[in-house]
Amino acid sequence: MLIKKSITTRARLDEAESKLDEAEFELLAANQEVLTRKQKIKTVLARLGGDPNRSFDQHPDFIGAEAELSLAKMNLGYTEVRAPVGGIVTRLKLEPGEWVESGEPAFGIIANNRVWIEANLKETQLTHVVEGQKTTVEVDAYPDVIWEAKVASISPATGAEFSVLPPQNASGNWVKVVQRLPVRIEILSTENKPPLRAGMTSTVSIDTNHQRNLWKNIISFFNEL
Repeated sequence: MLIKKSITTRARLDEAESKLDEAEFELLAANQEVLTRKQKIKTVLARLGGDPNRSFDQHPDFIGAEAELSLAKMNLGYTEVRAPVGGIVTRLKLEPGEWVESGEPAFGIIANNRVWIEANLKETQLTHVVEGQKTTVEVDAYPDVIWEAKVASISPATGAEFSVLPPQNASGNWVKVVQRLPVRIEILSTENKPPLRAGMTSTVSIDTNHQRNLWKNIISFFNEL
């Protein structure tokens, strides 16, 4: 029997109803997908500060990730101890796996890129000595070698003033003693020169273009004639 006088069969009707249900389900799923995508768009816009045209380097997530990366690099840098100068390690007191307390000396380092000498000159020798003057250095270990150098600095006080117990004159019995001041002499170049070691003995000659008491010595010489 035909359904409601339509020219069709039960099988075709069931097939049509099934397709209708399927289409309605797909429509519902599509609507749900639209809602989901709209929600995602709102979320993305919120994370972009409401500006979808914002540059990626201004994105909050990017800024946060960049900050985390910088912190990780900084923490990684703390795992290595770097010396401010190149040189030779001395007095090493560390063993593998040993812990070091904050502020505790672990080793010494002797710089090899800026070699200098501490010359303890008498105060009577410093009359015309100023920073920057050219000097020559001879080391006892290498008697035939001369290093070019310069006066780098002159100490503002004698060595006695920096001692643990500076000299006192409370009794009033004072004996004049020539004091010595540390003068730092900086070697200008060590190229093609023998190696210098810390603690070596040397002789320093400073060109001051002056001679102390020169005229007094000349007058004394003629008076003796």
